[in-house]
Amino acid sequence: MNVGFNNRNTRRYLADRQVPLVSPYQTYRQTYGDYIALRGAEDAAARIQNLASKPRTSDSQHNALVMLEGIDKANQYRLKGEQQNAETIRKTGELAAQH
Repeated sequence: MNVGFNNRNTRRYLADRQVPLVSPYQTYRQTYGDYIALRGAEDAAARIQNLASKPRTSDSQHNALVMLEGIDKANQYRLKGEQQNAETIRKTGELAAQH
C-alpha cells in the first residue's frame, strides 16, 4: 500500500468532516447517590428480619405473623433507603445540569 495515498485520503476525509454537535443531555455529569442511607436502611432491614425470623412462642401462627410483619417493616426500610438514594441522585443531576 502507498502510505502517501492513505495520508492524503485521511487528510481529505478529516477536512470534509463536520464537527458533530453534542447535545447537553449527552455530556458527562457527575451524579452520586446516598450510599450511607441506602446501606443504613439495608442494615436496619436485615436486623429486623433477623429478629422476626426467630420464634418467640410455641404458637406457629403467631410466629408466622411476627415474621410477616418483620418482612413488611424491613421492606419499608429498604424502600425508604432507595427513595432517599434516588432523591440524592436526582438533586445532584439537577445541580450538575445547572453548571
